[in-house]
Amino acid sequence: MNGIGDILSDDLVGMSAAGETRRGQMAKAAFLSHIAELFRNNKCHLRVEVEEMVAVGDLAYDRGELEVTLIPKDTQRPITVKQRFLEIWRKNKNMVNGRF
Repeated sequence: MNGIGDILSDDLVGMSAAGETRRGQMAKAAFLSHIAELFRNNKCHLRVEVEEMVAVGDLAYDRGELEVTLIPKDTQRPITVKQRFLEIWRKNKNMVNGRF
């Protein structure tokens, strides 16, 4: 998880399809906790297909489709989730070389 939290801004809005909308530090903490739990309890495979990416000035967005396959360490029965996504990014001081 090192580094992921660094690129998330303090005014992050997390809008998970499976949960409530969270903002700011609560959104960052919930996101990082969720990801850590997934990796702790499962073998994970992620496929991301970006269909469009646009950057203008300090803002950018990308949209596409992702597929996550989780293989629980206890049962070994794969669970696959497919969903579409839309992300909106704003440059911040922690981004590598100031790039999106």
